[in-house]
Amino acid sequence: MPRLQQGDAKDLIRVGDIVILRWQDIIGHDSAWISREEVKEMKPLEMTSVGRVVSKTRHHITIAGTWSTDDPDTWGNCNCIPTGVVLEIRKVESCQKRRKKK
Repeated sequence: MPRLQQGDAKDLIRVGDIVILRWQDIIGHDSAWISREEVKEMKPLEMTSVGRVVSKTRHHITIAGTWSTDDPDTWGNCNCIPTGVVLEIRKVESCQKRRKKK
C-alpha cells in the first residue's frame, strides 16, 4: 500500500484536529525458534488510531486518545507515529448534539 507523500492529507491536518490514522506497525514473534515458512509469512499489522493531534512534524505525528477539557496540559492514551508508516489520515468532522424540538 502506498505511503502518504508530501502534499497529501497529512499536510492539511493541524494541531488540535481530531483524526483517524491508519498505519502499519511492526510485528514480532516471541518464540525462541520458528520455521522459515513462519518467518516468510510475517507481515506488518495495519492499525487504526483515533485522537486529537498534539504535535506534528515532517517525521512524526503525535495524537492523544483522551484529553482534559478543564486542563490543557492533561493528555492520555498518546501515540507518536512516524509519518513513514502512515497509510491514511482523515480529519474527523465535529458533530453537534441535536436538541429535541418542543
